[in-house]
Amino acid sequence: MPPTSSNDPLFVESSAVVRASAEIWASILEHAIQLPDGFTDPDIVAEEYYAQKWPLSHVKEESEYWKTEHAKHALRMVCWSWNELLKSDRYSHRFVSMLDVHYGYVPADTLKRAERVSFKPAARGTPRGGIASSEDWVARCMEILKEVGTPTPMRIATDIPSIAFEQFWHELTAYAPSLVTVTFPRGTSSAFLSPSSLESFPNLRHLHATPSAVQLYAAPGAFGEAKHLVSLSIGCGIDPHLPISSLPQQWSFPALQTLRVWPMDDPDPNVRLQRLMAVVRALGTNVSTLDLPMHEVQRMPVELWAVCPRVERLFSWLKVMDAPPPDHPIHTVGVPFVRVADLGYDDMLDYPHFPSFSGLRTVRIDSGRAWDKAHEANYLFDHIRRYHQLGVRLEDENGLTYLEWMEEASN
Repeated sequence: MPPTSSNDPLFVESSAVVRASAEIWASILEHAIQLPDGFTDPDIVAEEYYAQKWPLSHVKEESEYWKTEHAKHALRMVCWSWNELLKSDRYSHRFVSMLDVHYGYVPADTLKRAERVSFKPAARGTPRGGIASSEDWVARCMEILKEVGTPTPMRIATDIPSIAFEQFWHELTAYAPSLVTVTFPRGTSSAFLSPSSLESFPNLRHLHATPSAVQLYAAPGAFGEAKHLVSLSIGCGIDPHLPISSLPQQWSFPALQTLRVWPMDDPDPNVRLQRLMAVVRALGTNVSTLDLPMHEVQRMPVELWAVCPRVERLFSWLKVMDAPPPDHPIHTVGVPFVRVADLGYDDMLDYPHFPSFSGLRTVRIDSGRAWDKAHEANYLFDHIRRYHQLGVRLEDENGLTYLEWMEEASN
């Protein structure tokens, strides 16, 4: 039976809950529909996107967001006062998918409140509402932005289409001048981004593209400045007809700290390396984290240490790495992961891609599942032992040493 006497402590407690102030209830409801951590924080979104090796997507983050929307819908059904509170603009459309606007689920005006917008098109095999091609989708996105008519508070734009990219980028300068973080999906069409076009977004700090989505275009005499750009993932899509010697050096990215350069698609791996290094020379002066995902090149160019004098973390699929100068700040290195099936046990022990040099503190095996199977971890024991003796941390892509992984797996 429910408590009925004022002397009953349960009665007093439940009465206090009922009489709780509107401010307390508002705080409780806000907590109930709280967004996933960092969902509208441009820096966190960029960091999490960059941390993914493959595939690069926002599916998990967005699914967590929709859970909060479902919770909000359920709470609005409880009573009139909760509905009035939760239907306010403060809690509405913090994230908008352009697909929802296209299908008519939400009006275009919701973009006037959205801090984060997804431009992801409909998946293949799903109804597209008159969108027959990628070009049609880009045109529809631009049409929606023009319907809004005024600049939006959009700070995060995800899955920007690479088709008709230059025209679409120009539209964004008018309707999303406050952009801080931009990401591009994996695609088969390459768009070319001139460094000078980044100047149109004075607040842009993060730009991350996948291979074959957006490439950095270099033309003779081109000048580009992005004073606030902190992190960049880009393809080195330099015009293959330009000689290496003509590549511009007038790029000014003084705040750039994190750089990933995807190699361009050329049948000659030496040409790919040359052009990749041309971009690193132009952009790598101040970076502290450098990622060079390139399979075919066996040895890292010795000049890299001079080209990137401040790099502290280097993640590369290069199989041989020369020791840096004694005074270089490098302390963390990522190495490729080779399975036993690809390389014999004896060869693996002698394989020279596990570096060792003065100042090394952490070696990361670039596979999120390096410790997952005992027969794949066994052949790493000699390296585990050696690095332990040197005081160097050997960890997988999830940041766990073998012992930490064992402890986590046993809990």
